[in-house]
Amino acid sequence: MSNIDLLAEVIGDKILIAKLKLLQTKGQRAIARKSLGKGMTVMAGAMRKAAPVGKKKEVKKSIGQKLKKNRKTGLHESIVGINVGRKIRKKLRVGQVVGGLVKGAGSRAKFQEPHAHLNALGTKPRFHKKTGKFVGSMPRNPFIARAFMISNPPARRTIRKWVARSIAEWARKG
Repeated sequence: MSNIDLLAEVIGDKILIAKLKLLQTKGQRAIARKSLGKGMTVMAGAMRKAAPVGKKKEVKKSIGQKLKKNRKTGLHESIVGINVGRKIRKKLRVGQVVGGLVKGAGSRAKFQEPHAHLNALGTKPRFHKKTGKFVGSMPRNPFIARAFMISNPPARRTIRKWVARSIAEWARKG
């Protein structure tokens, strides 16, 4: 299995960075969260578009995003990918109530395919334990890496746009 570790930084727009530093820490954090989230939405959309289509579109549904603050560094981090940010919910029987969701009454539960990551990462050849017979393997499908490379410039543009817009909003607030 190979993991894709990618770091995206907004660098280069010195005027925006200087204006951002003039704001209070609370404003800087709020702007970072909002703009990073908007940029990662662009990236998640590109990944969903590039995902292979199955019968139930499980892979597309399992692509999500998560925005959190790193406790050690204090920086905001965003993770986009398969099986990120969503919880697997068990299927409900009709009329069953779990966590405020009622099956058969327009349930908002999103069911996630627990093995969707295997479509992107692939598997090694598998063999039956007792007989040694070949069971199968899943070839690697690098659609996540391709989607990242395609959506990286638009995501960066979106982040810059939202930073500029949010700075103007915070400046008006005073």
